[in-house]
Amino acid sequence: MTADNTLCVPETLKTPNPAYLQAIEPSLLQLRVKGKEPPGSYFMTQSNSRFVAAEKDGKITSLLTNNGVWSKISWYETRTFHWALICWFVLIFMSGLVIGILALTRFPETAEHQLAQLLAVLICGLNLSFMIGMLLIIGELIYETPKKLALLLCIPISTSILAIGLPVLAILAWMNPEWSFIEQLHYLLVSLTAHGFIPFLNYWNLLGFRY
Repeated sequence: MTADNTLCVPETLKTPNPAYLQAIEPSLLQLRVKGKEPPGSYFMTQSNSRFVAAEKDGKITSLLTNNGVWSKISWYETRTFHWALICWFVLIFMSGLVIGILALTRFPETAEHQLAQLLAVLICGLNLSFMIGMLLIIGELIYETPKKLALLLCIPISTSILAIGLPVLAILAWMNPEWSFIEQLHYLLVSLTAHGFIPFLNYWNLLGFRY
C-alpha cells in the first residue's frame, strides 16, 4: 500500500498487466479507473468490482472478490523468476547439445563417454524442440487446442524418463579420469537442469496430457 492508499497488484506471467486499487474504506478497495493502469489490463474488465482485503499484522495478505480470492504470489511464481528459468534452460540445453555433438564427432572416447554424451544430446535436443514447438503454437492455444499439442506433450514425458540415467552417468563421469574437470562440471549442470525442467513443466501443466 502506497502513501496515497493505492495498492498495486503486479503483473505475472498469467496476468501480464498490473492493476491499481484505491482504498475507499478500511479493508475495502476499488479499481482505479482513472490513473496508472494501462489499456487492456485484465482487471479493467472488472471496473465495477470491489475488493475486500484480508489483513494480518497490518499487511494485506489476500483480496476477496466476487470471482474468487487473490493471494500474494510467492517469489518462485513471479514473472522475473520464470523468465530467468527459461533463459537458463535454453542456455544449458543449447550448450549440452553443441558440446555433446562435438564430443561425439570430434573427440571419440570410450563407449561410456559416448553413451553419456549421446543421452545428453538426445535430452537437450528434444527439450529445445519442445520449447520451440510450444512457442510456435502458443498463439493457436488462445482459440483452440491444436492436434499437434498432443504430439508435443509426448516429448517432456520421454525426456523426463530419459533423464533418470543422467545422474548415474554424471557420477561415472566424475570417477572417470578421461573426463576433464570442465566436462564433468558441465555434464553435472546438464543433469541438474534436465531434472529441474521437470517440476517447471509440471507447474505449467505441461507434463502429461492435462487439457
